[in-house]
Parts: sequence; C-alpha cells; structure tokens
Amino acid sequence: MKVFPVVHINNTERAVHEAEVALDMGADGVYLIDHHGGEPDTTFEVFNTIDEHRPDAYVGVNLLGYSSADVLRTM
Repeated sequence: MKVFPVVHINNTERAVHEAEVALDMGADGVYLIDHHGGEPDTTFEVFNTIDEHRPDAYVGVNLLGYSSADVLRTM
C-alpha cells in the first residue's frame, strides 16, 4: 500500500515543514492543497521548495477553485 498525505497550505513555511515531516516518516509522497483561495503562485512556491530539498519525492498539487487556464498562466 502507498501513502500520500494531504498537506493543507496555510503558509509556505508550515506547508514545507509538514511535507518534510510526512516524507521523513516514510510517506510515498504528498499532495498539496489550498482551501483558502490563495494564489496558485503560493502552491507552486511550496512545490518548488519541496522539490529543491527532495527532488525524488512525489508531490501532487490540487488547485481548488482555479480554471485550467488560470493554472497554465501561472506555470
């Protein structure tokens, strides 16, 4: 069985820390989600920070409330 905890983004530092804890405890990866209507830039900032420290870790992203066009413009 694989385990992918969901990390809720309240702020960048806390989300990165929570993802690191999950990965250090053996999670197979994490999913990032922002329920607070933050900018997609914040989610990608968290993603990029985790990717810098853990390039082999799987990090999924769930951008609630954004259209595909909005997300593609951000990327």
